[in-house]
Amino acid sequence: MKGHVVYGLHRFFDTSCTYVTLVRHPVRRVLSLFYFLRRSWPDSEIGRMTLGEFLDRSPDAYTPNDQVCRIAGYAPDRQGPATEETLEQAKKNVDEHFAVCGLTERFDESLLLMKRRLGWSKPPFYVRSNTNAQRPRAAEVDDALIDRIRADHSLDLRLHAHVADQLETAIEDDDGFERDLRRFRTMNGVVQPLLSGPLRLFRAGRRTLLAR
Repeated sequence: MKGHVVYGLHRFFDTSCTYVTLVRHPVRRVLSLFYFLRRSWPDSEIGRMTLGEFLDRSPDAYTPNDQVCRIAGYAPDRQGPATEETLEQAKKNVDEHFAVCGLTERFDESLLLMKRRLGWSKPPFYVRSNTNAQRPRAAEVDDALIDRIRADHSLDLRLHAHVADQLETAIEDDDGFERDLRRFRTMNGVVQPLLSGPLRLFRAGRRTLLAR
């Protein structure tokens, strides 16, 4: 099972479950979310909003410290805003119940760590997709809005730092990691063009079917 889900799904299964996840820097995550929603639904209310309006008026789509809430198994719509206790629970879950908690910004390293810890036999080659080239970088966004996002997601920022420390420690403790990372990146660079064509055909076919 995969997707944007909340920690705790293991309670609904009779078998053991393994958790892995990627944490994203909160500023990049919010910008990505906003511009994804605007691109996907341009005629919706959010599609006509500015970033500032989105931060002020979109409680259903914009949840402060959302990553802390999800990893803590916390429901802010029922339990209120995240607190220090929510952050500590999220960090405890990461430390005790996740085989790997990586970073989107260090995707290759996180993916290779998953391969090692989960015993994958084949290299986890991938193709970059669903990216928005028109989304502005954080440096191009008004400083006041960036400060607002950082303030809204102060707990997410601390969780991100915790995960970054863990990931760096895991890499440093593995003598062969950097060598295997270079090899993986080289191989994935060769494979990516071979995979991107079939992926485009698949998505074109899916769009055609959905349009019928």
